[in-house]
Amino acid sequence: MKKIIVVLVFLMTGFAFSQTTVTLEDQCNCEVLSGPDVTAAGMITPAGADTGDIYVNTNTGTIYYWDGDSWELTAVDTNTTNSQFEVVGSDLLLTDSDGNTLSVPLVDIGTDSQTLTTDNTPGNLGITGGNTIALNVDDADSDPSNEINTRFEVVGANLEIEDANGTLIVPLTDIGSDNQTITDFSYDDGTRILTLTLEDGNTSTVDLSELSETVIAGTGAVTVNDDGNGNYTVNSTDPDEDATNEIQTLSQTGTDVTLSNGGGAISVADNDNDSTNEIELPAGGTNGQVLSTDGSGTYSWIDDDGGADTQDLSIDAAGTTISLVDGGSVTVDVDDADADATNEIQTLSQTGTNVTLSNGGGAISVADNDNDPTNEIELPTGGTNGQVLSTDGSGTYSWIDDDGGADTQDLSIDAAGTT
Repeated sequence: MKKIIVVLVFLMTGFAFSQTTVTLEDQCNCEVLSGPDVTAAGMITPAGADTGDIYVNTNTGTIYYWDGDSWELTAVDTNTTNSQFEVVGSDLLLTDSDGNTLSVPLVDIGTDSQTLTTDNTPGNLGITGGNTIALNVDDADSDPSNEINTRFEVVGANLEIEDANGTLIVPLTDIGSDNQTITDFSYDDGTRILTLTLEDGNTSTVDLSELSETVIAGTGAVTVNDDGNGNYTVNSTDPDEDATNEIQTLSQTGTDVTLSNGGGAISVADNDNDSTNEIELPAGGTNGQVLSTDGSGTYSWIDDDGGADTQDLSIDAAGTTISLVDGGSVTVDVDDADADATNEIQTLSQTGTNVTLSNGGGAISVADNDNDPTNEIELPTGGTNGQVLSTDGSGTYSWIDDDGGADTQDLSIDAAGTT
């Protein structure tokens, strides 16, 4: 019984795939050419065609016809191509790239589809539109337990079926196949569809879109180029390929400055870390001038008075008592007994770093001997008007009240008025 069923399966397969093929040549009484050569209307090659012959571009699906001189489009719309060809319901549907459709009822094409029938009596087998036969189904032993096929598979180049009575082998080459040669293929880069054309004119498509991949170069010194055919070229944008000489950056955290890529770190901290005692020097100043403070945080360049305690002298109305602003006073005899003009009062003057005493009193220099601005004193903040800078001899400086820089003493005169 099982062996007979296998034969029936092959018969039914043959009936189910029987069909009638209608060629375009039969319909238009013309010759149909195909290939990639005709790509635009007005081309004159390939030549030698008869008027009305058809040419199908296998890459784009565009159809042209030979008008006697050149290949021309079959439609006015020069950019319309066939985009879909399928069975929809009971119609064969052709759709172009503009969405226009043409349909042909499948019943008009015609098929040889038939159905196997039976009246359920043993051995009865019929086919619609055909005859009926009676098969010999007499099983002599009437034992259904020994009819079971236990194996049915392809082993090597053979089809094998096994039951309790042994194994039957049929070479696959004896069964036959529809071996055909692929005559053409095309690939649509936009849809990633591969179309294969067989020697009998049938086509098959393969969707390769799931096989596409994207290569991203990232943010490193690398670029990736794709030639569109699945070939990728990786290029380095760093010509010397030396990782030890790359660009570095500076960053600061607090008083620490760090150079990236192992460049090290340094501290720019001020030893006292006190931003309130830094002096912002005023602009200007001339050679020999010194920095002066008003005690309120304002500094200015002034002429250097040589470190003397400059004070104003005053004299009373009688012209006999002389007073010093920050000192005492003395009464003097203003009678100049010797009347000698060479020993009269002299005045001090300064030009640059030179201090001169009038009337032949000579001159001295008050220049800073090393003229090195890098070893100057960093002045402390604070101070009041008139205070001077004092040192303890150990590098610590402070503003103090000015005692004139001299040994302040009271002046006196003897009874004779001469000493």
